[in-house]
Amino acid sequence: MIKAIKTSNARNSANEPSAFIRPSLTRGLAILGTSGLVIGLGIATNTPAVANGAIDCTGNTVTAVADPATNKAAIVSKLSATGTVCLSGIFVISDAIIFDRDIQVKGGWNSSIEPLDSGGVFLSEEDPDYHNITIETLSIRNAGSTSNPAPAVFGLEVIVKDSTFQGNSYGAIYGGDVEVLNSTFINNSADEDGFRDGGAIWADGSVSATNSTFVNNDALNGGAIYSDTVNIVNSTFLDNEASNEGGAIYSFAGTVYLSTFVNNLATPPSDSPGADTPGNAIYKEGTGDPPSYGGFQVGGNIFAGESEYPQLGYGSVPSQFIDMGGNVFSTPVGVETDLAEDPFTDPIAKHESTFFGADLIELFGTLSPSLETHQPNSSGTQTIALASGSPALNRVLETSINLRAVPTLDQRGAARSYPADSGAFEGFVSRSLATTGTTTPWWAAWYSLASLAIGGIAIAYAKRTRRRNR
Repeated sequence: MIKAIKTSNARNSANEPSAFIRPSLTRGLAILGTSGLVIGLGIATNTPAVANGAIDCTGNTVTAVADPATNKAAIVSKLSATGTVCLSGIFVISDAIIFDRDIQVKGGWNSSIEPLDSGGVFLSEEDPDYHNITIETLSIRNAGSTSNPAPAVFGLEVIVKDSTFQGNSYGAIYGGDVEVLNSTFINNSADEDGFRDGGAIWADGSVSATNSTFVNNDALNGGAIYSDTVNIVNSTFLDNEASNEGGAIYSFAGTVYLSTFVNNLATPPSDSPGADTPGNAIYKEGTGDPPSYGGFQVGGNIFAGESEYPQLGYGSVPSQFIDMGGNVFSTPVGVETDLAEDPFTDPIAKHESTFFGADLIELFGTLSPSLETHQPNSSGTQTIALASGSPALNRVLETSINLRAVPTLDQRGAARSYPADSGAFEGFVSRSLATTGTTTPWWAAWYSLASLAIGGIAIAYAKRTRRRNR
C-alpha cells in the first residue's frame, strides 16, 4: 500500500540541516549546468517522436494566464468535467491540484507547470482509494517548499511520456507503480523527513523506465529511483548521488538492460565487518533469490565512474545480482563481489562476455562524459556516445537479455544489431549522432549543442569539486 502523503510539515531549518551541504561555488556551477542542459534538451525535444496516445484535447485545452489562482481554477474545472486537461503555455499555479478521479494531463510544445508557493502540482486524494495520473509532453518544475513538502506528482499509478521533471524537491514522482517513457529528470531531490528516498522517483511497487535520462538527482537512498522492483531499458543515469545507498537506483529486485550509468555516487563503504556495500550505481536490498523469485538481472549495461568503489551494492549478506552478460564495468572484477553467473542458460559464455576495468577514456573518449556529445534525436532524450574502439562495442549477445523482449532500437532511436553495444547508445562508426525523425532546424541543433556543452562542463566541474571536498 502506498504511504500516506504529507501535505504540510513546517520544519526548523536551523535545527534540521539538509543532508547535502554544498559549497556555494559548487551549487552555482550546478545551477549553471542545469540551465544549459534544460535549454539544450528543450530545443532537442521540440518535436516529440512518440505519439501522444489517446488523450483527446478537443474542448479540453486551457491556455495559461498571468494569475496563478485563475490558472489553477481553469485546470481543476476541466479535470472535474472530463478527467482530461491539455495545457498550452507556461503555467504558474497558486497551489497544488488535488484530484479525486483518474486524470490525464497533456502539454503542448514548450508547455510547463510549477507551483507558486506549495509542495506539489498534481496530488491524488484518497477517497476512498488513491487515483491514477497520466502525463504527456509536459515540463513540471520547482515543486516543493520547506513549509509544505510534497512531491510534484503523487498517484497510485503514474504514467509519464515525453516529459521533463526539473528542480523538484522531496521527490519528483511519488507513487504505487510508475511507468516512464522518453522522459528526462534533472536536479530533483528528496531531503525531507517522509520524502528522503528516490530523488526523481519513489514507488511502493515497480518502476519501469524506457528511453529516459536521469541527471544530477539526489536523495538519502536511490539518488534517482527508489522502488520495490525496477525494469530499466535503454536509459541513462549520469551524476546522480545518494548520501547513503544506491547512487542511481535502490531496489529489491528487477531487470536492468542496455543502460548507461556514469559517475553516480553513494557513500563509500564502511570498514566495519559485515557492513553494507552502498553501490555507486545500484543497491540491491534483500536476499539472493534467483530471478524467478525476485532476483536482480543485469545485462548489456555500462557501469562506469571515477570512484574505485563497487558499482553494484548489497546488504551485509551478498544478495546476488545475476550477470546476463555484456556488461562493462570501470571497476576491476574483484571489486564487484556480488555479481553471479546466470544459473539457467549458457552461464559461462554470458559471464565471460562481461568486461571489467574499462576506464572512462576508453569507454567515452573523455574523463568527464556528458550529454553534449549527442545531438537532437527521435526519442527526445539524450544519452552518452561511445568512443571509437570502446570495449562496450559489440559486446552484447542477443541471448544476454533472453528473458525480456529484445529492444530493436537504442535510446536515440537508432537500430540495434547483435552483437550489440553495451549501454544505451548503439553504434559509433556506422551511425550518425543525429538520428532521423526530428524536424529540429540547423540553428537549433547548434544552439542545443552549445547549451548542452556549457551545462555538461559545469555539472562535471561541480561534481569533481565536490568529490575533492569529500
